[in-house]
Amino acid sequence: MITINDIRKKYDFPLIDFKFQNTGEVTAILSEFNIIIKDIILDVTPLLKFSYDVKDNSLIIYAENNGYGKAVDCSIQIRNEKLEQIFPSSALIFRGNILSNKKQRIIKISYNSLYFEKLSHLLKLKDKAEDRFLFKRETKDELKIGEIQIEWQYLTETKEAIKGIDNTYRDKKIEEYPRTFIGEELYLSTKGFCFYTTSIGHISYCIMGPTQIYCVMLDIDKGKCNRKYSVSRMIAPSDVDRFHIMIGATKSAQIDLEFNFKVDLNYITSDEFRINIFNPINNRLSCKYIDGDVTDFPLFKEKSPYTIRDVFK
Repeated sequence: MITINDIRKKYDFPLIDFKFQNTGEVTAILSEFNIIIKDIILDVTPLLKFSYDVKDNSLIIYAENNGYGKAVDCSIQIRNEKLEQIFPSSALIFRGNILSNKKQRIIKISYNSLYFEKLSHLLKLKDKAEDRFLFKRETKDELKIGEIQIEWQYLTETKEAIKGIDNTYRDKKIEEYPRTFIGEELYLSTKGFCFYTTSIGHISYCIMGPTQIYCVMLDIDKGKCNRKYSVSRMIAPSDVDRFHIMIGATKSAQIDLEFNFKVDLNYITSDEFRINIFNPINNRLSCKYIDGDVTDFPLFKEKSPYTIRDVFK
């Protein structure tokens, strides 16, 4: 008897927990499992993320679409109390489309003398305590901008309306940060926008205890298919065996599938069920896991040298 105990969704890909009970009087040998893909629907929902940077003293807002569909009729608005007090709303909004797998500049904010009066007013009201962690000279003529949020809404290619609000981050590659990371804050003065160093902290990496799982990576572009994996497990009479299979895919998709297990000379088929896989563009999960591999989870090291055929020998 085969039982699916749980489908865990908190990991990179759905992790399926199987329990196999041998109700017979002799040892059972599980020699292979097959995956039968009944249906695949690519998830074409756009997935927008936002970042900002300073170029030539102007604040630049970027939008990147890591989904597999175009974001249509976007309305993207900057939400920041200080920026909204200084600049007109027309300077803080973007309207248009954002293509899949594209990163584009959507908003550019440049300071000029027209905004001097509003900036001066906010400088008079600023709290000196907000600069207490700043490693630089006195900032009486510079205004700390603080957190920038983006309020957005768009239509999917299937005309579904989606909206939300997200935080932004500085547009900077991870390898550009030192291991002892120096924080940065965005400031505005009469010279324009700039970043200043704030505080120093150490970047730590949390590594969870390893758990061996079987990795199945499906190529969404190949559509419906059957996949076969060889194993070698022996289950004593009245004993229970438990194992995990992770189902990954090269793209975000909804997949209907069933499992087929060969025990001795017989086949046992699971019920058909549905899983949803989240793997947006630039997520790099397809490089992290290898089809047919047995690996530790989560994976923080190089590919395991073991294959499914090696594990139970």
